[in-house]
Amino acid sequence: MVSNEYKEVKIERCSTCNQEQFKVMNKFREYLFKYVTSNKQTKNEINEIYSFRSKIAHTGKLLHGDGLIDWSKNDEKYEQQQIHIKAMQIARLSLINWILRHKANPKN
Repeated sequence: MVSNEYKEVKIERCSTCNQEQFKVMNKFREYLFKYVTSNKQTKNEINEIYSFRSKIAHTGKLLHGDGLIDWSKNDEKYEQQQIHIKAMQIARLSLINWILRHKANPKN
């Protein structure tokens, strides 16, 4: 949905190396701030979710359900479950608000 939201935005290039700059984090955050909330506490939670996503994507960190490690009664498992629940709730809100906004104004 984020890609769809920014499909008209031209991808910029680095002035030094000419590599494409997709600005994924900025687009992700702006999308959620637009369709979920501008509340400071929720913005912090969105940043926490994105940071956790980055650890998984860029460092090879496992999510609590990945692998065969026994995670029972583990603080890390609990923290990851809480982040996962927040991410699901924010995703639902963004989807509902995106649909409602686009139904009311189909050109946006």
